[in-house]
Amino acid sequence: MAHVPTRTEGRGSTAAVRSWQVQSSAVDQADEVSISRPDYRPGGWYDAPARSTVMAALLHNGLFGDVSYSTRLRDEVDPSMFGVPWWFRTTFRSVTGPGTHTTVCSDGIIPKADLWVNGARVAGHDVIAGAYTSNSFDITHLVRRGTNAIAYLVHPGSPMTDLSIGWVDWTQWPPDNNMGIWRDVLVRTTGPVRLSNPRVTSRLSPGLDTAHLVVTCDAANLCGERLVPEVRVTISGPTGAIELRGEVTLGAGAAGTAREFRIETELRDPAVWWPAGFGDQPLYDLEMQAGVDGRLSDRVVTTFGIRSLTSEIAPGGGRWFVLNGQTIPVRGAGWSPDLFLRHDPQRIADELAYTLDVGLNTIRLEGKGENPEFFEMTDEVGVLVLAGWECCNKWEAHANTGGTPWDDHDFDVAARSMQAEAYRLANHPCVIGFVLGSDFPPEPRACRGYVEALVRARWDLPIISSATVKGTEECGPSGMKMTGPYAWVPPVYWYRSDPELGGAVGFNSETSAGNNVPRRPSLERMLSPAELEQLWSQPSAKQFHAGPPSEFDNLEILHRALAARYGEPRSLRDFLAKAQLASYEATRAQFEAYGSRTHRSEPATGVVYWMLNSAWPSLNWQLWDHYLDPSGAYFGTKKANEPLHIQYDYGDRVVQVVNRTLATSGPLVVTVQVRSVDGVVVGSDRTELPCLARGETVTVAELTVAPPDGVSGTYFLELALCAAGDGAVVSRNVYWLSSAADVLDFERTTWQYTPTAEFADLRGLERLAAPELVVTATATKRSGRAHTSVTIRNASPAGVPALGIHASLQSHGGALVAPVIWNENDLVLFAGQSATVTAECGAASVAGVPPSVEIDAFNLPGPLAVVID
Repeated sequence: MAHVPTRTEGRGSTAAVRSWQVQSSAVDQADEVSISRPDYRPGGWYDAPARSTVMAALLHNGLFGDVSYSTRLRDEVDPSMFGVPWWFRTTFRSVTGPGTHTTVCSDGIIPKADLWVNGARVAGHDVIAGAYTSNSFDITHLVRRGTNAIAYLVHPGSPMTDLSIGWVDWTQWPPDNNMGIWRDVLVRTTGPVRLSNPRVTSRLSPGLDTAHLVVTCDAANLCGERLVPEVRVTISGPTGAIELRGEVTLGAGAAGTAREFRIETELRDPAVWWPAGFGDQPLYDLEMQAGVDGRLSDRVVTTFGIRSLTSEIAPGGGRWFVLNGQTIPVRGAGWSPDLFLRHDPQRIADELAYTLDVGLNTIRLEGKGENPEFFEMTDEVGVLVLAGWECCNKWEAHANTGGTPWDDHDFDVAARSMQAEAYRLANHPCVIGFVLGSDFPPEPRACRGYVEALVRARWDLPIISSATVKGTEECGPSGMKMTGPYAWVPPVYWYRSDPELGGAVGFNSETSAGNNVPRRPSLERMLSPAELEQLWSQPSAKQFHAGPPSEFDNLEILHRALAARYGEPRSLRDFLAKAQLASYEATRAQFEAYGSRTHRSEPATGVVYWMLNSAWPSLNWQLWDHYLDPSGAYFGTKKANEPLHIQYDYGDRVVQVVNRTLATSGPLVVTVQVRSVDGVVVGSDRTELPCLARGETVTVAELTVAPPDGVSGTYFLELALCAAGDGAVVSRNVYWLSSAADVLDFERTTWQYTPTAEFADLRGLERLAAPELVVTATATKRSGRAHTSVTIRNASPAGVPALGIHASLQSHGGALVAPVIWNENDLVLFAGQSATVTAECGAASVAGVPPSVEIDAFNLPGPLAVVID
């Protein structure tokens, strides 16, 4: 892209900087005055998008190639080049006239910067500091009609020394430590009064038929003379539009002095915002205009949703979130942005579609706050967001996490960061709270600063002390626990009720069974042949894509479990097949345990899977990989979160039925079949259930499952839930189990995981014969989407199951198509059974020649290619 100047308009307009020119101060050694003048002609500078870290700018310009492959990020990028300040320079066209004020506003510069405009220094990096502070400067005295220049000199830093953004053990760290301008810089043009921070709070009546709205904003006097601007407020949305008017008196003190404007109204029969699965997501628009002497001075706009939100602590210590009077069990996962903070709205939309597809309703942000579009999208699709600060660096230096201790300046930056984030987040109905500390609550002075900043920002959502069990005096109990695990544990682990462990009681803010290894197409894009060989043959090998040096930089714990339960991996294909099965069963059990225990006397109120996605190609903590290919964990999660679901309780060995729908079910029939490892039915049972109430979990006690007589080792449990009337299958769920149970070694529990003293024996799966699969596929296109239907039949002789059947789409030439939404995948079909799975993706992904379908399974010798009819 070429550098594009920004054009400003008249009063009441806001223009986002359209692009930057970027260069190291060690390369272009011209002085600050010269570089920040409009007539400076940069030579050899890099053009960069409006939101860009230095690394993102260099990658955008083709430097280094694919740093996601193997160890190129380490080997081909010299970190010393980021040890000096870097310039971000742009120009804008001004049409200013008499009485017009120009303000430059930045909402995210990492870690700190000096601002220069038209050859003059406006602010230093003591003020423009921290990844989240908002900084606005009136530059009217420097702006001239025509071309003007803005230049930020961004200084180097580190998440260990600055309140910026860090990556802990999530991934390899970016060599520039994300230095740069990662959020918009705005040029605002106003009259003598500037409006900012528009805010709408809503309070709903018990019947949800009336909304009391409080509209506020900050009005700043830029001219220093006493002013009484008229403020006109317009609220419009699905129930029509209303207009309100009011005034605010701004004294003749120092220029820039701000006061709050406030006005209230009631809205009858409002369109109420609900999270996905509970209702619709209507949004309202707010426009506020300030006029002085009958002339427009400034205008601000925002969107908001009408909903009520409270939070309370349940017996057992878990935090409930109550939205519009409805208790919402949180089924969430931890979000990661791009490692280089590159902004890609389409990717966000794709990942939110995946989030909803697997039945999750919440995303947790542990630091790494997102751009405005992210929250606009989560508002629109109904995904809840739990925001908060991050762990393990400067943000939690008081806990001896390695960050440098705070001084008075850091406390100021932290409080300003909190206030700025509160203003950015509070209008979004998707946001359900802010967590002040992640692994540790903030120390008292910081906590007071945060809370006071939230009060100033008119925050009315839950304030949570930390993501751990530790509370604070200012915020009370957290209502959360952070017990892990973060590495592999067997499915039975999740059915423990010990509050100090990660099992299904209370609210676990981050937890999972650890490694989720991508499928082969993605692995071949991210690992060298030598690394692929190490992946399965050298369990303790340090894997660059598992993360920086830490407990998580290898796959040894996963390897140990696979070898003991499934059999020692014999090849890369064998390892990957076993890893996908292990991910499916572990993740399914986690969500089934939490989902079935929401109504206990000490309920499971929420769980955050660690993690949802990945910052770059990774071997850890993800439901889909960086290339958007879903793993076995993805489909295990989707199975567990079915709206009406049948499941097996590993702890009590009973069958359960869970109704997550918004309605009472009809009468149901539960069928249980126990099969030997070769698929032969060795036991069956059947019972009828009356209607299940909304949100109810029923344990079918009479269908307690035990290992079948005469079976030693591996066996299958097939559960089916059918409508009593027409026999239609509502839910089907197949487990591969063992007569020998997994036994946990609780005495050796660490913060990372609980070891397994004795492993279940699933090695019988290695002896499965290859199934005979008959597959047909058809494809259509409509409304810009491609739809594929795949029917799979297990035509094997009696006694040959097909385990972990995975369907994928390939474009012409054999490239994997992703993202794709499958209605179901990773199936188990016994001899004579069939299933039809459907896929939906963007039509552009399969443009031209129709795609092909590839079918693979645990016990197939190799994948099957299927031509679409």
